[in-house]
Amino acid sequence: MEKSLTVREDVASAIAAGQPVVALESTVIAHGLPRPLNLQTARAMEAAVREAGATPATVGVLNGQLVVGLSPEQIAFLSEAESVAKVSRADLAAVLAFGGPGCNDGCGNDDRRGDGGNTRLRYGWNWRRASAVAKILWIFPQT
Repeated sequence: MEKSLTVREDVASAIAAGQPVVALESTVIAHGLPRPLNLQTARAMEAAVREAGATPATVGVLNGQLVVGLSPEQIAFLSEAESVAKVSRADLAAVLAFGGPGCNDGCGNDDRRGDGGNTRLRYGWNWRRASAVAKILWIFPQT
């Protein structure tokens, strides 16, 4: 899995130090909003997390790797790319093997509730479900 997973250095450092990290979905960048609002929103989401004292970790798939903590350049790429796969837990392996870009939705497309995995839209932001693909949800310091 190490070859298929990249964690941005500041995200890894925050996790190691027990500091809060917030995983952010990338679907809003590639599929959720029109250009240029998609990029502006992604930047605003990361800025809001930083202002709250946490490290943002926008999650996506690039070049056959799951990236936890997309760089500003990677986010800009996803905001402009024409063909970005929408990745769920069910098809993550295929997207990684294909090597193309992918974005994760906030729910990981978990449809056990029968709502199309759209808990976020039906019930408001549910950060505990955010970015199930990355398996890092909220990481708080030990107190």
